[in-house]
Amino acid sequence: MQKIFISIFTLLTCSASAQTIQKNGIIYKEHPYIDVVNNIISLYPKNSWDELSKLYADTATFIDLRNYKQYRLDDAKKYWQNLGIDLADNWEQLTIVKLGFPDGLAYEKDPFNVVAWFTVTMINKKTLKRARFTIVLNDVFNKNGKISSESFLCDIMPIMEAMR
Repeated sequence: MQKIFISIFTLLTCSASAQTIQKNGIIYKEHPYIDVVNNIISLYPKNSWDELSKLYADTATFIDLRNYKQYRLDDAKKYWQNLGIDLADNWEQLTIVKLGFPDGLAYEKDPFNVVAWFTVTMINKKTLKRARFTIVLNDVFNKNGKISSESFLCDIMPIMEAMR
């Protein structure tokens, strides 16, 4: 029994020491695609939906990770316009602040990704309550420098509470 244990232990030790470190890509804190994502966030408070849509590929997909709903650019444009109307009618003092550095992920075999975190703060005009929440964006870029996929996640409970 002891010989079996020693043999297994030796085999596992040799196997573990034979592992090599492999790099999967590079993480950037400054990159032109990171600038694109920062530009997205600067366009929201300005309701610059036409400028915003130019940053995306015509075939871009959007995924709301709260409900795993997926939609296309045309639907996103409608959503942005409705969001702009809602913000103007119901909210004031909108601020969007970056949390740390967005990460540009240059994978060796996959498209370039930018992951970014932002804190959004706004005041409901009717209740005068403040909503503060974090948004996480993951943007995937195509070879033409356009966003081909965007997934996002945020907790909407602070918005709901500020509306009550």
